[in-house]
Amino acid sequence: MSKRKAIIMVAAILGLAALLYIGGLLGQLLADYREWLAQDGLTGNARLPPVDWNPITCFSSAFTFSGL
Repeated sequence: MSKRKAIIMVAAILGLAALLYIGGLLGQLLADYREWLAQDGLTGNARLPPVDWNPITCFSSAFTFSGL
């Protein structure tokens, strides 16, 4: 395998990992936002929970409906 192909493969794997991580962050945010709105977040005292930055949590959240 040439060096160029190896670099492209590594870049593709890292890109996919970054995409899944960001998708997991957005999935958590959207799910928390829906829950916040259901608890009357705009007029009540409900607080939007913080996003968990743990990669394991993000990758598992990426495969939810909100994360996709």
